[in-house]
Amino acid sequence: MTAVELAIIINTSLYTPVLATHRLERTPKHLVARTLSAWSISQQASIAVLTALGGLFANVTSPGRMALRPGQRLRQRETGVPGQP
Repeated sequence: MTAVELAIIINTSLYTPVLATHRLERTPKHLVARTLSAWSISQQASIAVLTALGGLFANVTSPGRMALRPGQRLRQRETGVPGQP
């Protein structure tokens, strides 16, 4: 890990909670629960989208791996032992 990466991680870990606290303090009291719900939903949605994009990127950049076409099946290796691929 380089010094730049470490600095980014430390600054992000300090900045994020401070910003969230500041934003919640400026949010009207009757909207705090709605704001927290929106943050939670958007966090979970972004995790799902970024995980899917990471999987697609890994699939595209992996050597020798291709997505299966409809109707295509994976071939099993012959090991000679029943029940094991």
